[in-house]
Amino acid sequence: MKTRYAEPYQALAHIYDRVMDHVNYKEWAGYIRSLLPIKDSENRQIVDLACGSGSFLKALNLKRVRLTGCDLSESMLHRARTKEVKNLQGWIAADFTRIPLTAQSFDAALVLYDSINYLIEERDILQLFSEAERILKPGGRLIFDAATPYVCETAFKDFHEKVVSIPNFPYERHSWYDAELKTQYNHFSIHYNGETVEETHQQKIRSQREWRNLIAQSPLQLLAAYSDFSFKAAKKKAERIHFVCEKG
Repeated sequence: MKTRYAEPYQALAHIYDRVMDHVNYKEWAGYIRSLLPIKDSENRQIVDLACGSGSFLKALNLKRVRLTGCDLSESMLHRARTKEVKNLQGWIAADFTRIPLTAQSFDAALVLYDSINYLIEERDILQLFSEAERILKPGGRLIFDAATPYVCETAFKDFHEKVVSIPNFPYERHSWYDAELKTQYNHFSIHYNGETVEETHQQKIRSQREWRNLIAQSPLQLLAAYSDFSFKAAKKKAERIHFVCEKG
């Protein structure tokens, strides 16, 4: 069996929805709806800047709010285009540090499921915040979440998984955390069509203090930081923190 190497989410896109079977998108969408500055009404717009395969926008289930999905991966967008999303305006291939959308046109922008952790350099995070501020209406919100050092040091310090239950796409995953570099690595070996495709994903893991400092350097205002899909203030042992920022 030959081996080739792929960019993140090129091969993983084929099995991403199965890999994410454990995620309750309905509950997740309900939580995010509670953080939005709007109700389900007409003339409102939300953009998911890291929409992946589109499952979250489908679960968001806002019948009258116009929804847009953006993602850097064409392979993931190919999967998203197979899904029926209510009031969808379109799927756009885009880097979320250079958003090809009109200024002051959105009521909310989302960057979910630790997608922001893929930005290694601080300048890229600040560019994302600047772009989000540009496309948001006054009073609009950027909602993003980040994986924490705590979850990487515990659950994913040295995690191994082998899955053979996905027809024609068995895979192995190895995740490890380098605390000195503050970097999480996720390596996938995906077997299909007589070959093995290797993908390595790299994420920079920042503390809550680091995120707060970056937001303070941005044109956005931090409204809240919540622990683990709750409305409790973010704590050191949170596995995931949701940050709610607003454009003044």
